Amino acid sequence: MAKITFGGYDLSKYAKTGSTEKDIIWGEQAVNENYWALNSKGVTLGQHPIAANDQVVVLDNGMSFALAPTKSFQAMVQNFQSSGMHCEQASPLWGCECSKEQYESLGDMKLNILLNEKGDQKEILVPRSSYMYKLK
Repeated sequence: MAKITFGGYDLSKYAKTGSTEKDIIWGEQAVNENYWALNSKGVTLGQHPIAANDQVVVLDNGMSFALAPTKSFQAMVQNFQSSGMHCEQASPLWGCECSKEQYESLGDMKLNILLNEKGDQKEILVPRSSYMYKLK
C-alpha cells in the first residue's frame, strides 16, 4: 500500500533522526509541466563546477536512475577522468572504474537551489554514495 500526504509532513516518520523544521527546504515550483522540479543556480562536484548556469532540477521523475543535462554530465565525467578514473558508456548506462582511494576522494555534489523569485538560495549536498554506485 502506498500513501501520499498533501499540505503537511511528519518529521518523526519521514525525516532523518534529529531533523528539525529548519532542515526542510521550501522552494517554488519551476516552470515544468511534466515533473515536480526546482530551479537551480549551479552545480559543483567537490570544488569543480559542473553547471554554472541556471537549470531545472527534477526532484522525482519516477525513474530508477538520475538524468542530467548533457553538458553537465560531460563536465562530471571529465572531472572523474581528470582524477584518473576510466569512464565509458556501457549502453544504456555509463560506468567508471576507479580505485577505492579514488572513490573515497570524491567530494559531495552540491546543488544550489533557487528557492523563490527574491533570489533566496539553499545548497543541497548529494554524497558520493548517491551519485556513484559502488560495486562490491
